[in-house]
Amino acid sequence: MKRLERLHRANEYLRGFSLPGYEVVPVRVASQADATSRLARLSGDQVLIARPELHQDGNSDRHRDSISLAFFVLAKDLGPASSPEAEDELFGRLEKIASDVLTKLADDTTSCGLLAGLSLTSADVVPENTIFGGWTGYSIDVTLE
Repeated sequence: MKRLERLHRANEYLRGFSLPGYEVVPVRVASQADATSRLARLSGDQVLIARPELHQDGNSDRHRDSISLAFFVLAKDLGPASSPEAEDELFGRLEKIASDVLTKLADDTTSCGLLAGLSLTSADVVPENTIFGGWTGYSIDVTLE
């Protein structure tokens, strides 16, 4: 268990992850197919959390663990109702949620015991269009070390 302790703590943290001020309940998934099937029953803005990945490198003298997390902040694709203005509004609204996800995660690395010893070392926020069966928004890839 010692080798996977950080992975275990990251899973526990994500199990309780929520965004204060939002009614959205994050959905945790393990694969793209899992995400597509779970999102098929949902509407409105959604936060999807991929199960964390543990990366280990180095040798017995210098060992390093990192945890990769992926969040998706999504809304149903606008389809035929799409216009530049509607798309701007959609991405603007989801950008705010993505910012709040990153802020909470950064704050929690200093205040949550489950993330003790980890710090946010990188974050990539990428716009996504028509993923998981017709959802649009942002993917957020985060590395904790």
